[in-house]
Amino acid sequence: MAILIMLLIGLAVGLGAQWFIPRRYRASLVITVLVAIAGALAFGLVGLPLGLYPRYMTVRGLTMTVVGAIFTMLVYGAVLAGSAGRRRRI
Repeated sequence: MAILIMLLIGLAVGLGAQWFIPRRYRASLVITVLVAIAGALAFGLVGLPLGLYPRYMTVRGLTMTVVGAIFTMLVYGAVLAGSAGRRRRI
């Protein structure tokens, strides 16, 4: 159940990111959602063994899932923005 919630949070953040990322840096909808889901799962599942929260369904666990999805979207957007500025036209 917790993994399903993490997937849904990642999906929501990925869909929401489509409206906030400038069009020239925007990836496809599928890639954006997959990156957000990966971040949500990574931050949600990694925090448990580290002892950041006792179980998934706490406010702290859900917050880490949202933060992870947003963080990976920001990093992914920065990578796209950096690579777009370095492209050369021949």
